[in-house]
Amino acid sequence: MIQIIDNFFDKESCEYLIKYFEENKNKHSIHTTGVKFFDITNNINELNFILKNIKSHVFNINKYQIDFLQIVKWFDDCSHGLHLDYASDKTVYSSINYLNEGYIGGQTYFEDGTIIAPKKGRGLFFNGVKYKHGVMVVKKGPRYTLAGWYKK
Repeated sequence: MIQIIDNFFDKESCEYLIKYFEENKNKHSIHTTGVKFFDITNNINELNFILKNIKSHVFNINKYQIDFLQIVKWFDDCSHGLHLDYASDKTVYSSINYLNEGYIGGQTYFEDGTIIAPKKGRGLFFNGVKYKHGVMVVKKGPRYTLAGWYKK
């Protein structure tokens, strides 16, 4: 099951997260896919609006908690083939939140052929351990997302 929540984050929150990413370049890491990411798991208190949105819109707080959260910047020609999410051995759920528009490509797709069009502020939630998913080639970017993994 895929849950899509449009306007999960408002325009200001999306812009804030992109700015936060760009202002912390010294904390970026590079994934094997060529994307840059910034793990913000330990910054949740500073970015409490993220936690508030996740609690109020998606999860029974007694059932799930954040395992990892990362702001990710996708560049031209970056993609990620079909995969399952195992951020840790406790991961049970995944999310992708689209932070910007104006790029070409970068759709999220699933093994069954489902394709989700990116839309600024949209939240996409699913069982990433069960459903293989990937990211189509970003033809012209950048594409910014907030990726999340959750545990029981």
